[in-house]
Amino acid sequence: MTIWLKSKTTDIQAPPWLWVWIVLFVLSVPDWFSHFRGSMRALLAIEGAMPDYGSPFVRLVLTPTFLEVLPTAVLTLGIVILLIPWLRALLIERRDHLSEMPVDYPSPIILEIGDFIRQHVPHAKIKVRLANSKRLASVYPASFHHDVIVIFGGLVRIWRLNRAEGEAILLHELAHHQRRDAIIVGVGSPLVYIVRFWVPISILLALSIWCIEVIQAINNQQLANQSGIWNTIWELTGQFVTVVLPGFTPIIVAVLIWTIAIFIVPIFGIWCAELSADRFAISREESHGAFVGWLSRQRDSKGITDWAFRRIAHPPMALRLWMARNQEHWFSLVFLLLLFPSAYLIRFIFLIGWGLIAHILGGSPSDQLIEEIPMWTDSYFRSLESTYAIFGVVLIVWPWIGTLLRYLTKRTSSVYKVDRYKIYAIIGVVLCTPILFGSYSSNSCRKSNIVLTTDKMIYRAGEAINVEYT
Repeated sequence: MTIWLKSKTTDIQAPPWLWVWIVLFVLSVPDWFSHFRGSMRALLAIEGAMPDYGSPFVRLVLTPTFLEVLPTAVLTLGIVILLIPWLRALLIERRDHLSEMPVDYPSPIILEIGDFIRQHVPHAKIKVRLANSKRLASVYPASFHHDVIVIFGGLVRIWRLNRAEGEAILLHELAHHQRRDAIIVGVGSPLVYIVRFWVPISILLALSIWCIEVIQAINNQQLANQSGIWNTIWELTGQFVTVVLPGFTPIIVAVLIWTIAIFIVPIFGIWCAELSADRFAISREESHGAFVGWLSRQRDSKGITDWAFRRIAHPPMALRLWMARNQEHWFSLVFLLLLFPSAYLIRFIFLIGWGLIAHILGGSPSDQLIEEIPMWTDSYFRSLESTYAIFGVVLIVWPWIGTLLRYLTKRTSSVYKVDRYKIYAIIGVVLCTPILFGSYSSNSCRKSNIVLTTDKMIYRAGEAINVEYT
């Protein structure tokens, strides 16, 4: 049983968006693969269906259906691995050389940390790796119902210097345990690792496209048979600078943009889990300002690559600090509740960018792109109506579900502030609005000069209609 001290601030954090996303993602996987299978059959059956990007491999990779299924398959694999938490626990314990924390450990600081954890989680399983002074603490699942809390040497050092900050750090990790986030995020998370490693894989995919294009250009020109070796090298170098490199750049940008568009939603879900854990720690810390004080001394990595990889598992430090300092203000809660739904809007921007690059590479005229963008916009936002409606319902009922869960687990008998619930309800109703208006409005059609040459009012399924273009 888990026992939580009564909170000074009884409002709740964001709903478990990652769990909501996983449910929606799993339900959509059959449709994704069915769409891929049908689209690929059509592309292979119709001559000239794929745009003329170059080699068959390039045309296949830049085909939307192929790019859709690869990240989807990767995310599906990550979710499947979540079903075997014991394997994750085994790998983490062997990699980090973790050991059980003895009850009679000679260090009083270690005993204090253990007592603090058991005060909140009486039957907690604690492991230590004191030789690692760079890491602080983490939580990982040993099964679906039990987590392991890991104490590293870095937390012991902070505890010795400022116990209040050490407690706040532990409360952040315990929040992942309470919300069952540790199954999805945290140390050794397969979902985080897969998202992280897919970025270099996507770059390797784009590099493969580039190499094939180079080889094809060399074979087509047959420069070696027409001139000497030095002239051949000189001409190939010139072609690389003037033709191959400019052609490769938009390809790799397109692949990276598509990768970001697919993974932006789970990444924002991870950010929401981390920000909610921050709010949990601040609301339950004994010394006011301890967690904010620790955050204010943290710095993001200066390297671009390292900074980008860290953003997969944690939001930017500046955002965390801003949210922590403004926790008591209503606008920080509004930002937290809207962060995950806004990921779908950001995804739309990346999808538009990817579509423009793909069409330009395919040689589509600019006037056609101008006509296509409104259609993409209308189709995308209509597909979001049901998703946003689900998010709205979740926001409306989540405070009551959270209260019930707290009561059943005897964590606290407090209820949420009425003014805080109003925020949940208002945002929930706003997210449900598009599907209500969409249900009663007529479907928009793009204007086209088409005349139906028929006088019939009702048609049977599959019956042909004569169409004349004017």
